[in-house]
Formats: sequence, C-alpha cells, structure tokens
Amino acid sequence: MSVYVSPGVYVREIDLSLYVPALSTTIVGMVGRSTRGPVNEKTYITSQQQFVEVFGPPDSTVGYETYAALQYLRRGRQLWFVRITGPAATEASNTVDALGVTPVADEVVGTGDTSILIFDHTLVGYPVVKGTTVVSATTATGAFEATDNSVGGFIEDTGGADLDTAASTINYETGTVHLVFKVAPTATDVTASYSYWGVNDESLGTADDATLVFSHTLAKGNAIASSVSVTTTPTAIAVPVVIYDDGAGGFSTGAKVSDGTLVDAVDVSASTINYATGEIHLVFNTGEAPVTGSDDLLCDYSYVNTTDTYTIDAISSGEWGNQIAYTFEPSDTDNAVFKLMVYYEGGVVERYDNLVGDPNDGTNDITTRVNGVSEYITVAEIGTVVLFGPQETTTPVSLIGGSSDASNISAADIIGLAWDETLQQPTGLQLLASPSATDLNVLAAPGWSEAGVVNELINICETRADCMAIIDPPSDLRPSEVVDWHNGQGDYVGAHAAFNSSYAAMYWPWVKVYDSYNRQYVWTPPSGHVLAVFAYTDQATESWFAPAGLNRGRVVSGVDIAYDPTRGEMDLLYGDGNAVNPIERFTKDGIVVWGQRTLQREPTSLDRINVRRLLLYLRKVISTAVRYLVFEPNDETTWKLFGHAVTPFLNDVRQRRGLYDFRVKCDETTNTPAVVDRNQLNAQIFLKPTKAAEFIQVDLVITSSGANFDEILY
Repeated sequence: MSVYVSPGVYVREIDLSLYVPALSTTIVGMVGRSTRGPVNEKTYITSQQQFVEVFGPPDSTVGYETYAALQYLRRGRQLWFVRITGPAATEASNTVDALGVTPVADEVVGTGDTSILIFDHTLVGYPVVKGTTVVSATTATGAFEATDNSVGGFIEDTGGADLDTAASTINYETGTVHLVFKVAPTATDVTASYSYWGVNDESLGTADDATLVFSHTLAKGNAIASSVSVTTTPTAIAVPVVIYDDGAGGFSTGAKVSDGTLVDAVDVSASTINYATGEIHLVFNTGEAPVTGSDDLLCDYSYVNTTDTYTIDAISSGEWGNQIAYTFEPSDTDNAVFKLMVYYEGGVVERYDNLVGDPNDGTNDITTRVNGVSEYITVAEIGTVVLFGPQETTTPVSLIGGSSDASNISAADIIGLAWDETLQQPTGLQLLASPSATDLNVLAAPGWSEAGVVNELINICETRADCMAIIDPPSDLRPSEVVDWHNGQGDYVGAHAAFNSSYAAMYWPWVKVYDSYNRQYVWTPPSGHVLAVFAYTDQATESWFAPAGLNRGRVVSGVDIAYDPTRGEMDLLYGDGNAVNPIERFTKDGIVVWGQRTLQREPTSLDRINVRRLLLYLRKVISTAVRYLVFEPNDETTWKLFGHAVTPFLNDVRQRRGLYDFRVKCDETTNTPAVVDRNQLNAQIFLKPTKAAEFIQVDLVITSSGANFDEILY
C-alpha cells in the first residue's frame, strides 16, 4: 500500500483483466530458389501478386519452391520467404561510359580598370557543365570568387559583396557570361575557370591550298557517333563549310556554314572515322583542298571517358535481369540533364526525368533518384563521375550476365549457417531458427528431400517448439519406395535413419498443376498444396481440426497426382507404424489430402497432426499471455491470476471442439515452499484433446422380422 501523509482522495487503477490473446495459426516459413529477389534475407509476403513482384514468376528450370509458395498463397496470407542462390550467382549488369568534359583554367573574361562594372564574354568551350564555373577578380575590397548556381546565376563564395548576383547570368548552352559588379575590378584580369562537354576546335592539320587528305587521331579518342564536326574553307567553294560524321563511321559531303546549303566538298567513299580510337581519315574532292588560313580544319566533338563510368546492375541476381534494358536520352531543353528509361521484357517500366550526374546534388543525382526507388536496377558511379553525365543512347541496351546459379545450389545452402562471417548474419534455414526473431507455425523447404535438409527442418521445429515441418519425399517414388525412404530402409539403408518426430509430417505423391505463367503443366511437391490446406482449415474451422478429408483437404489447383494407390498400398502408407499421408484422387470429389499423421512412430495422441497443432497453438498462446506474470509476487494472488487467464481460454477451446475436457492447477500443491524458494511458479494443465474420426465403421445388422432390437446382442 502507498503511504499517504496529507488528507485527500487518492484513486488507483488495479488491472486484473489479464486474458489470453488470439494469435495467427498459419504463418509459413519457406526457404528455396526463385528467379529473382533478395538473397538470404527474410521477406514477408501476403499475396501471390506481391510474391511475383518480389521474387518473380515460377520457373521449373530454377526450382519448385516458387510453385509451392504460390499454392500456399492461394489460401494463406502470411509467408516468410528466404531466397537461396548458387555460389556463382550474379546480377545482370552493364556499364555506361560518362560523357567527357574539358576543363578550362583562368580564361580571361575581361580586364578591369577600376571603372568597368559590366563584363560580357562568350566562353571558348560550351555547353558548360552546370556548377563548374568559378569567376575570379580583384576589386578595391580585395580578391573574391563567385560560382555559378547551376540555374543560370552566380553565388559569391569569398570576398565582399562585390558582384551583383541578381543581375549576373550564364547561359550554359551558348557559354555567354554577363557579369555585373557593384565594385569595379582593379586593373587586373577577370577570369573564369569551368568545364564544358566535349572538345571544341581541335586541329586536324595545317591547310596549304593543296593537301586533300588529312589523317588525325583525336586527342580524347572514344568519340561519340554523330557528334563530330569539322569546319574549314574548301578552295573552290571558297566559304566556310562544316562537315559532319554520319553516325556510321563516315562523313557527309559538307554544308555551308552560312545557310546550310549542301556542297560536294568531301569524298564520302574514302573518308572514315573510327569512333573507338578517334582515328579520322578525311579526303577532300579534287579542287577542294582547304585553303591556307582556314583555321586548320577545326574539329568539334563529344567523347566518352572510359575511366569514369556508370554501372547499371539488376537489383538482384538471376537470369531475369538479362531481360532488363535501359536508355539514357537527352533532355529536350537542357544539355546538362538527361532522362533514364528502364525496360523489362521489351516494355517501359520506369522513367526518370531531369537527372544529373552530380553526387553533391542530393535531389536529382542519378544515384539518389534511382537507388532504393527502382524495382529493377541500381546505379553506381565508378571513378570521378562528379558532374559528368552518362553517354546518351536512344536504343535500349540490355543488361547481361545475370545468373542465379540454381543448378549448383546444394543441401548445405538450404540448411545454411548459424553465422556467415562474410555476410555477418545467419543464412538459409538458420534465418528462421529463432522464435524470438520470426513468428512461425509451419516450416518448409519445398522439393528438398535430402536427409540433411529434412533433419534440419525437424531439428529447428523441435528446438523452437512452436511450429511443425512439412516434408516432401523425392519425386517418382512408388508406395513401397516412399515407405522405405521415410523409414531409412531398402535402398536408403546407410543413407539416413527413419524420420521420427511429432513436429513434422510428410505427404505423397507429387501433384501436377498448370503453370499459367509459362503455359505448361508442371509436377510440384506436395508441401505447397498441404500448406494451402492448412490455411484453409484455419480459415474455415480451427487449427485443431484435421487438415484432411473432403471438407477441408481438397487440393483445388491440382490436375493430377503422380500415383494412384490401391487400398492395400494405402494400408501400407498409413498403417504398420508408417506415417506417410497420402494425397488421393476421388471420382467426382477431385484430389484430396487423405491422412493426418505426424512422423511420430510412438502411438500417442501426438501422432496426429490435429493434436500436434492444438498443442502448438495452446503452448504459444498461453505462454504469450502469462509472461505478463513474470516478476509478479509468487503468491496465491498470482496463482489465481494464472487460472483466471487460462481457464476461460481453455473453456473457449473446448466449446470450439478442440478439447473434450481440461483442468488447470496452479496452487500450493504445484508451488511448494521449495519451488517458491527457487523463484519458480509451476502450473499444470491437463488436457483431453479431441480426436479426429479417421475410421468410421458402420455395422448393418440383419435380424428376423420378429426380433426385439432392445434385446439383440452381437
């Protein structure tokens, strides 16, 4: 009791309303292969559509696990999926060379004389890369620098407020600079340092009125097709002419600079350019040799910087990434920005406009805009790509080299490691081994029948003690063979021991389904269909109802089963200590799960799935509720709180046909002084679980017409 000193009314809240909460009963954990998706990472999936979006459509050449997941998600809605790939799995990838830029240092914009406030100048190189222009000058107040603000203006960086930044401008396309000073520069040069895309005015040679052939290797090499132009004055034409490359390794005949009129200046059959090496071989027609003083054949071109590249990768490994393509297209209005189009299987799936190649731009840099947003690709900048854009291409370029290496996935990959030193995390099934990290009711590795995988599934479920495993036998086994396999007998002597646990169940045979994604019929492992039956059972009835029979055990998507057992073979599968749950075909009723045994061989109530699932449910729900009693005083009040929480819940389960009867005992008989002194609270719950009517016997007793039914003995 609290101690009160001054008079007053003191109100306290005493909460004795502890109750047992409702919990999900068909949360599935699944490990296996898929065509795409994150690797060795738990992903929570709630629908077929979401599964296909994340892990891709089914592919029988990759594995059966996707089919099983989709079968479960027909009726279930809580799936933890862990994708596994082979050791040589790779993401599809390709590289895009960055556009080359030419830096210019200290180009003179004008010379101050302490009176000139306005300077207009056209930079030698353009288009100018945004954010690279730095203007330097000295005024009466001292030296200062101003940097362009990437939107056509300037920001003063150092010195006083000598530049009128509101009136000063730069046109990136044309290279024109308009500087307005508040304080006139002194009698020193006003300079600009900047970068511009491509190369302007590289000389191909010296004109002398006679030379017709000019061979030259561009200084930058790696010229971009359709970006090369040569300006000169042919002898007979006698006016400046511009000659363009044709985008295919040749040149045009030429056009007048003044009005674009086509002229016959170049021998197009002999003139060539190798874009990769930058080698130019330009042949002028007879009589059209460039005249002396015609600017020595000035060549402008754009080029790519092969050391500064963008790497485009699929977001996950697998062959699916080879269906991804991309284009980098120019902006219609701004040379400094570009757009990225992403294609999948020939169609546009994503578009990103107004991108820049500037990691310092936290808004529009390509890596900022794409990575973590795209559902298909990631982009990485290699080298010093700062302020460079990618080479533009309007023809989709495909990613290549993607592989899931599915054929080399082994049982060890499915089992996984408790701790992978490289990944710094568990892998495979070990990602689902901790009950505190992942809430599960059922665990499966569809299609994996290796003894190591089966035993690990069982071991995890027994250790967690809150879920059970669904086991798949190998495909194409006959009844006697599958019995030998699960008993470790016959051909399997020495390969593995019998599988024996109430925390696992096995079903047979495999089931054929129609794969609408690939328009074909596929044999699939039974586990996915059984998981769907579990989910439907929980939705339609309760988890302690047998997930089998005509009412709840229908395999709705199955079109055929791999083997139709006879009655004698059914007896072999389900009797004589064997525990193979058959999937049968019934005329007019379809394909049905027709058994509900666990793999426990000891004849107790736990050799039935409905009882095992009842115990799993009770164990998880009751432990979740009564953990709120931990650290409470270990006395009669707490013992009663335990009973008050658990008894109504078990009454409810009994009314819902899960129990015939029960008794809860938590008092001084279970909590003796010795127990209490160990800081321990003991409770006992006695259960009479409901059994399923698996064998219905009907006796038709024929009597004489005068017999009294009340007196008949037989």
